[in-house]
Amino acid sequence: METRDWEKKENETAGAEKNDALLKAEKDGSGVFEDPKREPEAPGKEENQPEKEKNQPEKEKHQPEGEAFRKAEPEERGRREKAGQKTPQARGIRNFVIVALVFAFIAGGIALFVPFGSDGQRYEPVSEEHIALLYVTGSIDETSSSSDLYQSAYNQKWLLNTIDSIKNSATNRGLMLYLDTPGGSVYATDQVYFKLLEYKEQTGRPIYVSMGPTAASGGYYMAMAADRIYANRNTLTGSIGVTLGTFYDVSGLLENLGITTTTLTSGANKAMGSSTQPMTQQQREIYQSIIDESYQQFLDVVQKGRGIDRESLLSIADGRVYTANQALSLGLIDGIATTEQALASMMSEQGLENAMVAEYRYQPSQPFWMKLLSTASRLSSESEEQGELAAALKLIEENPTRPMYIMP
Repeated sequence: METRDWEKKENETAGAEKNDALLKAEKDGSGVFEDPKREPEAPGKEENQPEKEKNQPEKEKHQPEGEAFRKAEPEERGRREKAGQKTPQARGIRNFVIVALVFAFIAGGIALFVPFGSDGQRYEPVSEEHIALLYVTGSIDETSSSSDLYQSAYNQKWLLNTIDSIKNSATNRGLMLYLDTPGGSVYATDQVYFKLLEYKEQTGRPIYVSMGPTAASGGYYMAMAADRIYANRNTLTGSIGVTLGTFYDVSGLLENLGITTTTLTSGANKAMGSSTQPMTQQQREIYQSIIDESYQQFLDVVQKGRGIDRESLLSIADGRVYTANQALSLGLIDGIATTEQALASMMSEQGLENAMVAEYRYQPSQPFWMKLLSTASRLSSESEEQGELAAALKLIEENPTRPMYIMP
């Protein structure tokens, strides 16, 4: 018991001497601290250390700078902070704030910035006589879904505005429509079709079509406004038909799982199409009537655009796609050519050999959240301490979430 008290007193005395030495070193500016109780290292001392001490990690044997700073006097802490030296705590707080801001903007800021997409993108007027080469790519959708959350290759608002802009151009002499789309919304497709007819009727200028890899369903529908249609030899086109998609009935599965659902409606068909109840025969007939009406409209447009009689058209308009050669033999297109060859034919046939070609292609802007991540990544790369954050941001940026939807 006496031995332990003696050791405690000796330790307290040694600690006091160390503190006095530390304060003296700080006051005289030498920055050198000598432990008055420290004995010179004897040769071979490391070999005599216990095995446990030998195996200690290097970082445990040597006191880190942050630890020494925490043990310094309050006056010394203030002096170093005024000198601009960042403490480990300050660096940790800064890192936390950066990460918090990034996730706050992603989680809550997206909704605030969604309206600021690329729908308003415009082109400068072309001063020379030109043929407008207008690209229509991606799934046709009336919602103009480009936003700061998701980006689409197709934008309905931009397309309609661009056709108006080309129509109002005093130097435009014709329109070449490049189509690479599997189709989409009946409403949006018909809207573009009428806008193309408006261009042709109000200006008297020709419209030609050059088909890319796919110009089917709604893509073929749009082409019916053209004076001539060319397809690449590898194009798939046609698909004259309408679909409402696939309806799923999981009511039997829910019953097996002991799950019951109740839907309150104002009428028997208000909730038709629900996956929690079987479709009735009446509901099936209602949906079929919608499809049939849209299908007849599609046939009318093709018959007007291609001059094919109804009976012949019905025999080929069963929804199938056709190769370029098949479409040519059926009278669905006028020729097989590349886009360059189609442009050359247009210039030759319309007397536009001296006209230049001006391209109009929708360019989605970088989403706000991608800009935010890029900025945060760039800032973090300026500091080695932000390495892990930069890696995480890069991983998110390289693996963007994609939207899922049913396409008609």
